[in-house]
Amino acid sequence: MIPMPISMRRVVLKSFCITAMAAILFLAASHPAFSQNWIKRTFGPITFEIPADWKLLTDDVATQKIWYKGDPEEPDVVFSVTSSDIDDILGALKIESKGAVTVGGKRAISHTGTPKEESGRGIVIVFDSNEIGGGALALACAFPSDESMRRYKSVIDRILGSVAFAGGAAAPGCHWDSFTNDPRQFAAQPGGVLPLRPQYKRGKYLVHVGPAGKQGLDLPPKKWRTFGPYDITPGDKYCGIIQAGRGGNLCELLWEKNSVRIEMYSKPPVDKPGLDGHAVVYVRNEAGDQWYAVCLDPVGGGGAGGAPVLDFDTSVLQKIKSGETHTLKARVRHIPPEVKKLKFSWYLHLNECVSAVPAGNKANFWYIQIVDVRNGEAEGNIVMKAEAQKRESSFNLIVQDEPYTQKVFLSSKTISYQIR
Repeated sequence: MIPMPISMRRVVLKSFCITAMAAILFLAASHPAFSQNWIKRTFGPITFEIPADWKLLTDDVATQKIWYKGDPEEPDVVFSVTSSDIDDILGALKIESKGAVTVGGKRAISHTGTPKEESGRGIVIVFDSNEIGGGALALACAFPSDESMRRYKSVIDRILGSVAFAGGAAAPGCHWDSFTNDPRQFAAQPGGVLPLRPQYKRGKYLVHVGPAGKQGLDLPPKKWRTFGPYDITPGDKYCGIIQAGRGGNLCELLWEKNSVRIEMYSKPPVDKPGLDGHAVVYVRNEAGDQWYAVCLDPVGGGGAGGAPVLDFDTSVLQKIKSGETHTLKARVRHIPPEVKKLKFSWYLHLNECVSAVPAGNKANFWYIQIVDVRNGEAEGNIVMKAEAQKRESSFNLIVQDEPYTQKVFLSSKTISYQIR
């Protein structure tokens, strides 16, 4: 048995799960990643990155490594890689769904469910031993609650996106959709195109295209060609037309934005205060020889580079005590170079801001800061004094470019919490 506190053992062995890229799509929008520094780790044939502030529980166990965030007795989230006890882990999970996924370019099976004897939720990813050259290997993550799963989604997404196997290039860690080469299947669709299933947030994306076989089931493709990066903005529609390769290339891609062929489709929602917009991407396969698969990969994978990211640790709201002052800090990274200022809007409800860096102004229940951008980053700090009475309150932080041109719009979402 792995040496660990009993409550941790229950979480790890009964609630093991992994938020793989495709399997996590059912979740609601997540809160941003909290960690700012990452460290590369190695386990057997794989390397991956872990937040620097996560603690290693099993330093002396060769067949399993477990990292956690928070109290070791009641962790907020647990991530593990293991080459043993995989059947026991699956046996403790009430499996609700399972399906094929790809992590680090290798095929695996995801098992989504809830622990049989405790609260929590998650997924276990078990690799096919033939895919990884023999042996057993699983990645797992345990969440004590749905709220924890939502809060740490972006962190787990980055961990999974960083997985790489020794030897050979890994397939992109985005969701692959395959499209038929039979023109009759497109004929009945407006514009002769089919939509990609995910909805895309603002950012730069690489578009990977590769052959998926005669039935469209060879996923991820054994080889692919990368196009872009392309800018994607909420409220816009895009179309990728896959064409036969020329000059020895695997394939070609014609990329269109709001073109005539997709004008009959409704306009996706744009960013609005408190509501994130998205873009929709359509695809048509004109290559002719076989099915082709497409996946859109955000530049930087949510780590270095990519779309703007808000770092704000919402766990601080669980520590608010009546009449006391608390420091709230937020940072935005990957700000476009043309944006010089950001507007930080802190919704404090029953509380008040007693000081801030930089200084701002009160507007009803809001405190507004204008923050300068330096080297692609901006940080706003406030000192909040909680109301003297113990009661339920609400919080939200909205960050947007100033003046607002929709280049940056981020939100922590409205969070209810108890003033203790």
